[in-house]
Amino acid sequence: MIILDELDKKALDHFRGFVVKKDLVGTIKGGANVPAFVLEYLLANTCSTEDEEKLKEGMENVKTILRNHYINPEESTLIQSKLREKGRYKIIDKIAVELDPHRDRYWANISNSNIKKATISDDLVKSHEKLLLGGIWAIIEMEYDPMITGLLASGIPVVETWDLTPTPIDMLIGFSHSDIGREVAQFLMQKGYRQFAIVRAEDERADRRTLAFQDALTSRGFTAALEINVGASRSLKSGREAMARILKERPQVEAVFCSSD
Repeated sequence: MIILDELDKKALDHFRGFVVKKDLVGTIKGGANVPAFVLEYLLANTCSTEDEEKLKEGMENVKTILRNHYINPEESTLIQSKLREKGRYKIIDKIAVELDPHRDRYWANISNSNIKKATISDDLVKSHEKLLLGGIWAIIEMEYDPMITGLLASGIPVVETWDLTPTPIDMLIGFSHSDIGREVAQFLMQKGYRQFAIVRAEDERADRRTLAFQDALTSRGFTAALEINVGASRSLKSGREAMARILKERPQVEAVFCSSD
């Protein structure tokens, strides 16, 4: 049974999502080698409540997150294998960054996962300077690209084309998918359109175009566009079905941004 005094209740009312029940840390931690502050962060996000059922549910969520994403050092080879097989994997680990002055780029080192010299964007390092001061614990979205791994190992200078990324291997000639989404939205708004929809496929580049398009709309006070995701299907049939959904769900739409082939 949860017993709260008036101060506890005020803390929950005003700082929900930041209040941590310290006694839960030991309960969750058990014999696991998890830093207490990592547990406190997760508990504050899921267990900042006076509702006993929601508290139990939050504790189970924390246990699931730790089980699926927290990395123990002895699991490093397994995690590297999962990353290779899945292509993407989210982990909770300590990340530190070092500058390579010879190649004028940053490298990330992931402690428990034993991943060395992972690529990381300059913007991310600039936004989190503590990465350069011994590192920080973080929830990290990792991506495995065997082609980049091979090119980095070869030491051969590389010129990338087409896709402007924040982590070029050496040199890059391309365009920004975020800029594309933003410019299309601005063009349509300048033409006087006010109601929008997006038809897109399921891929990372479409994510960037869509997010930038939506941000451009909402930053100008427009309603976010109705978004139709056709998944992996890029066909005339899926396009027709998407347009039919738009007419049914938001018939007042005036312009449609088709952000995938």
